[in-house]
Amino acid sequence: MPEDKHTRGPWETEQTTLSICQLIISTEEVKAIEVHPHSDTGYVIAYVPNDYEEERQAANACLIAAAPELLEGLRDAVADLKVIYGTTWTGQFAKAEAAIAKAEGRNE
Repeated sequence: MPEDKHTRGPWETEQTTLSICQLIISTEEVKAIEVHPHSDTGYVIAYVPNDYEEERQAANACLIAAAPELLEGLRDAVADLKVIYGTTWTGQFAKAEAAIAKAEGRNE
């Protein structure tokens, strides 16, 4: 398994004080250019603007914030199932392996 290049989780969401966007933040230090809005409780990973669909954008922010745990869980599940079922279920793992590759920045 390749070493992760992304900022380690957990990631959290935080609403900006002006409600212009949701921040995805990490407690792990991230080297980035100082831009506004910023977080006083963590390091900003990403911004999800609160445009005309604030509820949808909040859900998007939650999904993005869950990404590190989702990736780890999917990797573990695929590895465990491969131990149980061996190579007989290779086709069933294709979608999960494609999602892992996408998250790792690989094209398969």
